[in-house]
Amino acid sequence: MKVFLCLILLVQSFISGGSDQPPFCKSCECQITNTTTVRRIVSCRHDVERIIFIESNWKNEKNETFDYDIVSFQNGVLPNLTNIFPASSLVSLDLSYNDIISIGSNVFMNLKNMTTLILSHNDLEKIDPDVFKGFDKDGKPSPLNNLKELRLGNNKIRSLNPDVTDHITELEILDLSNNPLGPIDNSTLLAISKLSNLKLYLGNNKLSYLESELVARWDALLALDINDNPWTCECENQWLIEDLMPIYIKLNPANAKIIKCAAPIEMKDIKFADLFVKKSHMRCLDTNDARPDLDAAMLVGVLAGVLVAIPTILLLIFAYQRKWISLCGICDDSPAAYSRRFYNAASDDNF
Repeated sequence: MKVFLCLILLVQSFISGGSDQPPFCKSCECQITNTTTVRRIVSCRHDVERIIFIESNWKNEKNETFDYDIVSFQNGVLPNLTNIFPASSLVSLDLSYNDIISIGSNVFMNLKNMTTLILSHNDLEKIDPDVFKGFDKDGKPSPLNNLKELRLGNNKIRSLNPDVTDHITELEILDLSNNPLGPIDNSTLLAISKLSNLKLYLGNNKLSYLESELVARWDALLALDINDNPWTCECENQWLIEDLMPIYIKLNPANAKIIKCAAPIEMKDIKFADLFVKKSHMRCLDTNDARPDLDAAMLVGVLAGVLVAIPTILLLIFAYQRKWISLCGICDDSPAAYSRRFYNAASDDNF
């Protein structure tokens, strides 16, 4: 009973208009959830630019941090996020839908308890490794070891800095879906390959090939999404069919059944699952983009034409020599033909 009363008092102190109400709750939506532990959730969707970095919104007069757990700032205009967040015990920070173009170094250094960072639906093209750099109590560089989930979906990311994961080595969820991420370059390969026991989301990008070295152990992945990419089904991606598909089917059977080829044209819309079941071996594309499979019909047509043309020409020559045809009399040297040509010419000269 005492625990119940304490909980009621705690809720009232957080959502009431009293002096103990955290400042963000005066301009944002606040709620308390109680499943296994009490969580204080703050959601700010208005006036974000003005309130987000005000120190008094994060700390009281005694320099004590307010007990925010899950904080969301959305629908703001924060193109250059360079201010360092004040110290907070929050575990989740959502900065989606803020038109963020760039993020400065050490911005999250004071959020040592943060486990989830959502940067989705912004305009990020690249992320500097020092964005996730932190410092310990002695001022020495320290990684954000508690960060487990990083959401970067729906941005403009084409490549990752090779060192971007150096300060977030304990990352367990990496979402890069809905980006223009093209062929995995060496820098992106290095960045992702440093992570293990990962949930990796690469859906709806511009991936046509995937390096097997991208993940050290694909069988150690906890989740995977590579759907909605323009996959090229040729020998360099053979490992996707032979090695990755069994893992993908186990992790995400629904997605594994619908992933399909986009090129070459004769493989378009063929499903990976069908290739896996049939144990198909995909051919290698010619370096000069030659397509012998598509040229076959044309070659057969040319050969058939030659085979028909040769006997036809020989027959015409034979017929001419035998006087069966005279090419309309032009090449006829008989006396009758000569007389016809002479009188025709004489007729043309009359008036």
